Amino acid sequence: DNWLSTLEKLEQEHKKRLEQQQKQYEAYMHNLEENMKRRFDQYLVSTDRFDLIQSNLTMD
Repeated sequence: DNWLSTLEKLEQEHKKRLEQQQKQYEAYMHNLEENMKRRFDQYLVSTDRFDLIQSNLTMD
C-alpha cells in the first residue's frame, strides 16, 4: 500500500512539472512572437523611410 501511495505522489509531481513546463513554453513562445512582430514592424518602418528618402532623391 505504501509503494502505491508513493507512486501516486510521484505521478502527481510529474504531472505538475509537465504543466509548469507547458506554461513556461507557452509564455516563451508568446514573448518570442511579440518580439518578432515588433522587429518586423521596426523593419517595415525603417524600409518605408528608406523608400521615402530614395523617392525624394529621384524626384529632385
